[in-house]
Amino acid sequence: MDLFKTALLFGLLTYLFYYFKVSKEFRHVAKTINSTYDYIIVGAGSAGAVLASRLSEDPEVTVLLLEAGGDGTENAELYDIPLMTPKLSESASDWQYEGVPSHKSGVLINMNKDKHYYISGKVLGGSSMFNFMQYVRGNRYDYEEWAANGCSGWSYDDVLPYFLKSEDYLSKEKDSTKYHHKGGPLGVTEEMVFPELLKRFIEAGKELGHKEVDYNAKEQVGFGVSQVNTRNGVRASTLSEFLRPAMHRNNLNVAANAHVTKVNIVNKKATGVTFIRNGVKKVANARKEVILSAGSFGSPQILMLSGIGPKQHLESLKIPVKMDLPVGENLQNHLMIMFPSDINITSEGITKSRLQDPRTYLQYLFFSSGVLSSTSAIGEAFVRSGLIREKYPDIQFNFLVLQPNLEDGVFYSTFLKNVYRNKSVPGLTLLVTNLHPKSRGKVTLRSTDPFDYPFIDPNYFDQSEDIETLKRGIKLAEALFETKAMKQIGTDSNIFKNAEFCANHVYRSEQFYECLVKHLSQVHSHQSSTCKMGSAQDNNTVVDPTLKVKGITGLRVVDASVMPNAISGNANAPVIMIAEKAADMIRGIDSVKEIRKRLAKM
Repeated sequence: MDLFKTALLFGLLTYLFYYFKVSKEFRHVAKTINSTYDYIIVGAGSAGAVLASRLSEDPEVTVLLLEAGGDGTENAELYDIPLMTPKLSESASDWQYEGVPSHKSGVLINMNKDKHYYISGKVLGGSSMFNFMQYVRGNRYDYEEWAANGCSGWSYDDVLPYFLKSEDYLSKEKDSTKYHHKGGPLGVTEEMVFPELLKRFIEAGKELGHKEVDYNAKEQVGFGVSQVNTRNGVRASTLSEFLRPAMHRNNLNVAANAHVTKVNIVNKKATGVTFIRNGVKKVANARKEVILSAGSFGSPQILMLSGIGPKQHLESLKIPVKMDLPVGENLQNHLMIMFPSDINITSEGITKSRLQDPRTYLQYLFFSSGVLSSTSAIGEAFVRSGLIREKYPDIQFNFLVLQPNLEDGVFYSTFLKNVYRNKSVPGLTLLVTNLHPKSRGKVTLRSTDPFDYPFIDPNYFDQSEDIETLKRGIKLAEALFETKAMKQIGTDSNIFKNAEFCANHVYRSEQFYECLVKHLSQVHSHQSSTCKMGSAQDNNTVVDPTLKVKGITGLRVVDASVMPNAISGNANAPVIMIAEKAADMIRGIDSVKEIRKRLAKM
């Protein structure tokens, strides 16, 4: 069947999927908004959707959730199908953030721009509707480090019960149930669509001396099957798992297409927010609190527009300063290198020909199984590259059962003509990620116009140690593709040998590896730490350990921006945990008391 007929069939099938499974879920989006609520949450993403669900469990309080993006009806047929994730990038429901030109760092190959592109969901469910659904909690020592540096109440033993509270573990039981939980709202499944390739990935790790692990359990370092946020082959977003089941509540109003322009502050107290909806300026007042969950770019932007931020920067834009705090500083993110290889088997993996097969879509439409139910990232590994002093890993491998190709038009084909394939062929890709960057960037206002995107200066590779870490990661990836388990299916570790942009360096010299890092590094959309949490006495922090903005009453930040430092892995699961813990602090309850007691007995 040719491509046009396949696309036509897919369009029909996805429409039917949307009509029967999704369309009825959006009738509870608010058409009108009251003047006053107890709590106003700004941003309906991975954190905001969880907060709205948990706070509205108390029937005596009222909650307003404001989302700048749509209600999810646009592209609805794509959100829930795991393998359709790449189709959402640069859509109307993507914020489409771009960093400033980054001449010191890797060229983001997309669109031939010397910039990094950040995918960020602008829709109910936020980036949990866009991510690759990897469920990674991070390392025990990430949180021990948080607690040791002034974030009291955020040690691993403090946060583990909140991870467990959310989780509905849908795969086989692990050796120990201490680290997994059934019955929570958030579906977590093991990726088992391509078992042969997964087995080889884990065996390759063992050849290199690494253990097979459940990386969300006692020991993170090692190789393991991907744990993903899907439920019965469907994306398990915070919209589907937390927010939709709560949207019928009379005390919860969810408003889409409501762009918050500032927090209203009177006498150092947040009294509500100003927002634009359908071109009309409106104000909503908060009796108790305003909670920003607009993400690591959106939350600092709203704070600064509201007069909370670096004094000198705000004064340069003639914004009255309500509180001088280091908002927007300490920006961190994970950089990765895509390391692909051909393979000589066609029975497993994802190729264009498989995606053009109508049977692929019929299998998913009727059974929610098969290729389309896969996230494509079937394995994860966390390793210490040998030089790291900390207890947590410094390198993460995502094991993808496909490889990039220039035919898709996403990559700068002239630049990569001898690196990535020109068409879709069977292959694998290792995403080699630096988990703990030392460089720090900054988010600042471009203007006082709330619709004007902020300046995002990631400042990648300001610290040379970040280059060295990725160099070690590439060498580890080469070793992985040279193992017996991988060579048996035809992997090749020499994919970069013909990279013309590094031709002036001796192949596999230190200078050659540095050239690869500087030219091929791309971002994960794991941006964090721009509203840093820490001790109230620490001048480098924005929020205290209860996530309250320092010096302002009635205002908190609850999203990835409060992380003191980036965690060892993907960001979505920790953000959900942060929201779960924040909900308890706001409500003044301990909802995980029984979980904590159970853990103490194990």
